[in-house]
This record gives sequence, C-alpha cells and structure tokens, in this order.
Amino acid sequence: MNDYYNKIKNNPEALLHFFEHMPKGGDIHHHALGALWAEDIMKYAAEQDFWIESESGQLFKTETENCLNVKKELDKEAFREFCIKKWSVAHFDPNDNNGHSHFFDVFPKIAPAFIGFENYWLERIADQARKEGLIYIETMIECPSESERVWNLGLLYDNEISENADISVFEAFYCFLKENGLQDAVKNTVTLLEAWKKSAEKAAEVELCFQLYAVRNLDPRQVLAQLILCYEAAAISKHVVGVNLVAPEYHENTLKFYSMQMRACRWLNSLFPQVNLALHAGELSKDIVEESHLKFHIDEAVSIAKAKRIGHGVDLHWEHHRNRILDFMSEKGWAIEILPKSNDFILNISGDEHPFETYLRSGVPVIVATDDPGLLRCTLADQYLFLAQHYSFLDYDDFRQFSLNSIKYSFLPKIKKEQLLLKLTEDLGIFEKSILGN
Repeated sequence: MNDYYNKIKNNPEALLHFFEHMPKGGDIHHHALGALWAEDIMKYAAEQDFWIESESGQLFKTETENCLNVKKELDKEAFREFCIKKWSVAHFDPNDNNGHSHFFDVFPKIAPAFIGFENYWLERIADQARKEGLIYIETMIECPSESERVWNLGLLYDNEISENADISVFEAFYCFLKENGLQDAVKNTVTLLEAWKKSAEKAAEVELCFQLYAVRNLDPRQVLAQLILCYEAAAISKHVVGVNLVAPEYHENTLKFYSMQMRACRWLNSLFPQVNLALHAGELSKDIVEESHLKFHIDEAVSIAKAKRIGHGVDLHWEHHRNRILDFMSEKGWAIEILPKSNDFILNISGDEHPFETYLRSGVPVIVATDDPGLLRCTLADQYLFLAQHYSFLDYDDFRQFSLNSIKYSFLPKIKKEQLLLKLTEDLGIFEKSILGN
C-alpha cells in the first residue's frame, strides 16, 4: 500500500479520492455546533421562519430590528454568499477581522438554529459521518437549558472563587450547588442526551457519543458549576464518554483562571475517577498572547488535570517542560488530537511551525480530527490531505494508524471499542485489497 500511496501522493485530486474512500474510523475532536454547514443552516432557518441581522449575520428566532427574513432572502445569491461568509471560514478577508476572532464569533451567530433543534442536527451529523465512511463520532455538546440553570445558580453563590481557589473552596461550592437544585439539572441533562442519542442513531448506523463541556471564559462560578454538572452527568449517563472545556483559550478570563480550572479538574477526577477528561490546551501562539502564557498550559493539562487527550497542543515548542510532556503522554498512552485546518486558520500555524512531527516522533499517540467541519468547510479526508501535503515523510501506514487511533484512543467503553476496532480493521483490509487489486 505504501508503494501505491507514494505513486499518488503528489496528485492532490487522486490523493483526496483515496482518502475519501479510505476507512477513517472516528472523528473524536468534534464540536456539534461547529459541524453545521452554512447552506444547511440557511435552509433550516428558512423553514423555521428565522430572521438574520443584515450586518453581523446573527440569527434570531423572531422578527428583530434591522433584520431580514431568511425565507424571503434565501433565493438571492448575494444573500447566500453573505451567510456562507458570516458562518464559516469561506471568503474570509483578513482585512475585515483576524482569523481567531472570526472563527469564534461564528458560534453565537448560528446558535439559535441549533439550540432546541439538537435532534435534527445530530441526525444530520450522524448521516454525514455515514456518507464519509466513518463509524464513530464523539461530539462535544451541552444542554443549554441546564447549563443556564447551573450558571444562574453559581452566580447566587456569595463567596468569591479566585484564581487561587483550592479544594476547600471547590467543596464548599459543590455543597451549595447540591443544596440548591444541582441534581435536577443533572437528571434533565441525562434525559435530554438519551433522547438525542436515540434520535441520531435512527438516522444512520454510526455510533454517536457525547463529551459534555463547560465554557471556560465565563465567571469562575459559572465555569465551575457547569464543570460539576458535566462530571455528575457523565458519571451516570452511558452516552457521555467524556468532559471538556471549550471557548477561546486566549480569553482574559481563561488565562487568569486557567490553573484554577486545571486544579478543579483534578479534584473532580478524584471524585469521579470513571469519567474521562479531554482538554483544549496549547491552542495559542505568540501572535495572540504574551509569551508567558505559552509556557505551561499543556503541561498543567496533563500533569495536574490529568487529561487523557489533548486537543491542539500547538504551543508545545514554547512550553517550559516540553520533554516531560512528551515523555509523560507517550508513557501513559495519552493522545494528541491534531486539527490541522483549524490550527492553520485560527493560529496561522502549519508545516514546520506546528509540533505535529515532534509529537509523532516522540511516540505520543496521534489522532486526526475535524474540530468544526461545517465552520471550517472540511471533512476528515480533507484533514488527511492537508497533512499529506504538508508532511512529505508520511506514508500510508501512518494514515492507517491515525485511523485506528481514532477508535483505540476514543473514550468508548472497552467492549464497544473492541467491536469497532475489529470492524475498522476488517474495513481497512477490504479497502486495501480493492486498491491493490486494481
């Protein structure tokens, strides 16, 4: 297979066709909201009679000042191009905005089309995965009504949660939440996820599981409240396989409370050792934060929070304890989630500037994922192609291992993981025979 791969590796069209047909296992760094394609949002927003702000592209469920009716505008080419530009990285003009701000600004603009309609979109996500030949999606999601409930509850807490907060602070806050309705939010979250899981898997024979997340750049009481909700729900729901933290890592609140959040994760891991933790860490560059912030984020995510997978990990070369991170992750078998198109757009980092090769050569398990396929307008095959074009040393065996790693290092239960690994291995064998037989 390596000989065949080497014959086509310099032909982008042939290589993309190859990757599109290659079994790629799972997509396990995947944001449900970021998986919505602009064209699909437009169509659904029109069906739901939504409105859109004519300058920003913000969606509204009801008529609002300075807004256009999506249904009335849908047939206009200029309107469609406007929506695609506002809701994705397509037609991005760096003179209008910087990449990281444009990227993160998309989520609140399209959220009204997603919130309350999760069943519809998760069915589409599962169906799209099936069409791309995937067998597993591990998507990050929240239950907005219950997140809002615990956010509001957290803000009722009188005492400050500072960046130096320790276990005694976390425990007192946890008691406050439990005494004021936390368990209702946990129960409702689990019920909602059960319904979403059932609905999505009716649409396509793709295994779908969830990572619940907390929004890391809010008031620290809100972050901690949502993080506790995530762990509580993950501990009792068979459909929640992990917990994460999302939102810009460069936000001033995230930077200020980053170490506190890592300690909170460690504390919650001790309370719920059965819950898996993955973390966005090191999604930073010197262009967007002071260099001091590049020195410790990945290190604390693995050494303090004990995250079993790291998403992005781009600032590795600036970390004080780079070798310790690499040795630790390699020894533990804790994987790095490589998201090449996302890092290229948001951070303008790719090729030799990206630590991908360092992770790979150091024996850290590598996973390739889409991150936000709708927003980035990419598939997993596109991500494979991006890597192939930027790292000429890669061969078919590397991509085959990336595919297997997407199941091997997923947070699936052991039996289900073994079943999917067996299926993926069989599918890869069939694919390889079909190629070599030509």
